[in-house]
This record gives sequence, C-alpha cells and structure tokens, in this order.
Amino acid sequence: MNVVCSKCNHSHHFDVEVVDYTGFSCEACFSYFTVSPGSDGSLIQEFVHINTQRPSNILPKLNELVSFEGINYRIISVIVRKSKSNDLSTEYVGLSTKDEYIYFSHGNGYYCVLDYLDETDFTKTTNHSILYEDEEYIFDESDISDTIYAEGFVYEDIRNSVKAITYENRDDEDFFISEELIDNKVEFYDGKYLGMSDFNRIFSKSSHTDLTTSTYSDSLHFSNLGNSISSAFNPNRISQFIKIGAGAFGICFIVFFIG
Repeated sequence: MNVVCSKCNHSHHFDVEVVDYTGFSCEACFSYFTVSPGSDGSLIQEFVHINTQRPSNILPKLNELVSFEGINYRIISVIVRKSKSNDLSTEYVGLSTKDEYIYFSHGNGYYCVLDYLDETDFTKTTNHSILYEDEEYIFDESDISDTIYAEGFVYEDIRNSVKAITYENRDDEDFFISEELIDNKVEFYDGKYLGMSDFNRIFSKSSHTDLTTSTYSDSLHFSNLGNSISSAFNPNRISQFIKIGAGAFGICFIVFFIG
C-alpha cells in the first residue's frame, strides 16, 4: 500500500493495508490531510503542521517492522503530544498483517504498551475505580494533551485536545487502564509499563538512537484543490494518553483517489 502526498509527491510505502482512517500526515513535508466522504469520491482537507522538524526522540520510522510477544507489526503512526502540565509523550501505532493493532508510548520516566479495551470487558464502579478481570484499578492521575507532531495514518481530529485518566492496578502498579475522551467519545486501553531496556529492545533494529542516549500495490494519491492553511496542528482508533500519552490527529479540499 502506498500513500502519495500531493504537496511534495513523497511516496509512503506500507506492508500492511490500512483502512478506516480519517487522516494522514506526510513524513517529508509535514502536510496533514483529513479524509471525509464525498458524492464524487472522498474529499480531503489539507493542513500544515506547526512543527517542521522531526523530534529526535522518535525511535522507529513509518512501516518499520517491530515484534512484540511473537507478533510482527508495521508502524503506521507516530504522534507526539504535550500535556497541559508540559509533559511530552511519544506514541507509535503498530498494525499486523492480521489487522491486529498495538500501541506503544514513552515519556517522562515511563515506557509502556497498550491494547484497546472494550467497555463490555470491565465494570466502572465509580469515577475513581474500575473492575477488570477480578482486579481493581484505582484513579491515579488525569491530564489534557494536544498533538504537536504526527506522521502517518490518524483516526481522529488532531486539532482537538484529548483528556485522559489513568487508573492503576491496586495490587500491581505495572498494569493500568487509560480512559480517554477523544472527539467527544470515550475509549479505554489496557496498559502495561515496561523497563527502558525492554522497551528499547522492541525497536532495536531502528536506525535511530535508543532512549538511553504482505504487500499491497494500491496507491493513494492526494490531489490538491485548494490552498493549505496553518493548523495546530480505528477500527480501534489511534489515540493515547497522559502518562501513556493521549491522542489524535485540518481547511482546503483535495480529492482522494485509489488506483
């Protein structure tokens, strides 16, 4: 699967097929496109990121192959957020050839991996407690974050802030649940904290410095029909969290072709 940016003609290749996304951010020129349905095909709105330089702490590149617990994933999204308390979080979304999603995040003193959690799998007893698999998760902290940098596919409007609440496992602080308010919808994620060395090993084949210091031929072309403007800037959706990150992904029209 290839995504071609109409602004700079940079081609992004992915060894997985990505569907149901609502936007895409070019890794070369930082243009951001949102996808919306139209009567004559899909319409795209173009935005330009505030940041025009890739943050140095990003570990993988788009489409990079990473493995976790015996499953291989391709990185399809990179998102950097800044919370109201000025903490930065960097998040990566991985997708397997079997359409399995995984979420990685690291920030100030934490490294974690997350999975989407269906609301039917747990009970929210109060605003401060969640029961999941016979374990109690209690309120830890909350914050609001804004996207300051992104690459690849997105599943939400990155202009919007994301409110996230972290619930910590009462008996084992390595496990947590993240509750996120994204685009006026609430989503939950089941998370586990990792050690820095374990987290780095996931991205050990990356060409970037670590934190201590099947193919689809579809080509997605974004053809610009208007002038770009500046903007602040999932199936299971791309998002993330306070402690975990918190997440998301602007106005001129362009046409979206598959060919």
